[in-house]
Amino acid sequence: MENLGLDGKLLTAQLINFALFFFLFKKFISKPFAKFLSAEKQKEKDKEKILEAVKKQEEKMVAKESEWRKIMKKESEDILKKATVSAQAVREEMIAKATKDASVIIEKAKKQLEEEHTKLNQEAADKVAKLSLLIVQKSLKDYLDEESEKKVTAFILKNLKKDVSEL
Repeated sequence: MENLGLDGKLLTAQLINFALFFFLFKKFISKPFAKFLSAEKQKEKDKEKILEAVKKQEEKMVAKESEWRKIMKKESEDILKKATVSAQAVREEMIAKATKDASVIIEKAKKQLEEEHTKLNQEAADKVAKLSLLIVQKSLKDYLDEESEKKVTAFILKNLKKDVSEL
C-alpha cells in the first residue's frame, strides 16, 4: 500500500481516531442533542396544543359573553318594561287621586259659595228689613200711630221674607 502512497500505521491510527471520535460524538453529543431536539419538538407540540386549547376556551368565552349580553339585554328590557308599567300605574293612580281631590275641593268650594251666598242674602235681607223699618219709622212717624206703625212693619217683614226666599 505504500506504493499507492498510503501508510498503514497512519491509516490505522486515523481509523482508531475516527472510531473514538464517532463513539464520543454518538455518546456525548449526538444522544443529548437528539434528546434536546425531541424535547424541543415535544415542547412545541405542547405549546400548539395549549394554544389550541386557549383558542377554544377563548371562543367559548366569547360565545358565553355574547350569550350573557343577550340575557342581560333581555333582562334589562324586561325590567324597563316592568318599570314603565309600574310608572304608568302610579301615574294613573296619581291622576285618579288628583281627580278625586279636585272634586272634593270643588264640592267644598260649592258648599262654601252656597253658604256665603246664603249668608250674603241673609245679611241683605236683614239690612233691607232694618232699612224698611227705618224708612217706615221716619217717614210715617208723623202720620201713623204706634199700633198702625207695628202693623205696617209686620206686613213689610212678612212680605220681605217671602221675597228673600224667592231669590
